[in-house]
Amino acid sequence: MTAQVSELTAVVARLEKVERQNRRLRGAGIAVLVLAAAGLLMGQALPRQRTVEAEEFLLRDANGRIRASLSVFDGDPGLSLIDQAGKLRAGLSLVDGDPLLNLKDEAGKSRASLSVFDGTPGLEFRDQAGKPRAKLWAVDGWPSLSFRDHAGNPRIVLDASDTVSSLWLGGQASEGTAMLLAGLGQDLFLGGPGRGLPLVSLSALPNGTPYMTLTDKDSRILFKAP
Repeated sequence: MTAQVSELTAVVARLEKVERQNRRLRGAGIAVLVLAAAGLLMGQALPRQRTVEAEEFLLRDANGRIRASLSVFDGDPGLSLIDQAGKLRAGLSLVDGDPLLNLKDEAGKSRASLSVFDGTPGLEFRDQAGKPRAKLWAVDGWPSLSFRDHAGNPRIVLDASDTVSSLWLGGQASEGTAMLLAGLGQDLFLGGPGRGLPLVSLSALPNGTPYMTLTDKDSRILFKAP
């Protein structure tokens, strides 16, 4: 009988111990729920963080390959876009404080760029060898469009301002150049080889009469009318 009492007492003690542990677990669980609810309410009450700070951001695709990066290099920020082969295809950056957008082909050659350097905007196109072939820019309100051959020599240059417009045609040699200049009132000049002086001048006299002169490369008048 004594043994049975002792065994029953031990069972009761174990049950009480388990019950105390269950009460502690339930209390801890309730505390966790309370904290979670409080955190959720605090998250709803506090404004969302709108600023994320880092030295570099990397954007990866589903396969873990880097496809874009935003970083600072030599004190200037830059955004790079990378294709599936891991080659840089587009870059937007500041160069000494001036913006530059550079577009590359699959071979990594720069093919087009848009920039503003020293207050002058410019758009440039390059061939497969990376040589500039066409460029549009504006200097002090004077827009200019130029085309170059594969050797980099200018072949066509078109300029315009508030008073003068000009078309320059260049050959492979300097003696093959010609220039068409319009403006300066009602004057039209056609320049030619040599020193680039006007060879043909078309203008209007004060009374409206058309006037034409033909000169040689040394500006000597060969013909004039009327």
